[in-house]
Amino acid sequence: GQLLLDTGGDARNYTESEELQEALASGWGEAIHYSGLNAFLTVAKRMADGSVACASAPLYSLGGIVGALVAAFALAAVLTAITASHIARRALAPVEKADMALKDIAEGRVYAVDWNSVPEEYVSLFRSVERLEGYVHSIVEERDKVTLILDCMDEGVMLLDERGSILASNRAARKLFHVPEGAENASILTFIHSRRLRSAIREMKWKKGAMVLDMDNTVVKDRSLRFFISSVKGKQYEGE
Repeated sequence: GQLLLDTGGDARNYTESEELQEALASGWGEAIHYSGLNAFLTVAKRMADGSVACASAPLYSLGGIVGALVAAFALAAVLTAITASHIARRALAPVEKADMALKDIAEGRVYAVDWNSVPEEYVSLFRSVERLEGYVHSIVEERDKVTLILDCMDEGVMLLDERGSILASNRAARKLFHVPEGAENASILTFIHSRRLRSAIREMKWKKGAMVLDMDNTVVKDRSLRFFISSVKGKQYEGE
């Protein structure tokens, strides 16, 4: 318990100190001491020759160290988040471009790929987008051709499902029966009130081939109409 050296000039007796007794017993000890409004953490270690070395520091200094560490970790976390966000944006930029390209294609706009800005790992994706645009463009062209041909016909043409609902119609049919634009899924019988037509549509569910139906007294006054009714061929639309 004899004090050999104290860098702080503290001449107090350590003989009864808690940390000294723990160090003598187990090789290591620690305790908190109070001096007025100040608190000190003191640690003690037993040396090989049996003497005990003690070190003491005010707790507010340790708090400053902890605060500095917390601030450093917080700064590191912020920098990590910023870096990760930047990397993620760079990585996702081509995907966002592909998303924009698909939206343009879906809305009928032409999308031109800037190959100089496409990373190598995304080239395959944009090749697929480019092929898809070609397929969609071809389908739209074929649809427009069929629509143009049908609309240029003098005869009215309607495509019905098995319930008699209108799937498609050309300009002549819409004009003849006063069918408004966008009347798809409406029943043909809403515009043509005829039991004979209803029976003919019902018969087409199981009859393979075509039938001719002549009708008077339709919604078209003072005219006789001849309907050519036939089932759509092909297994893909069998019964539809």
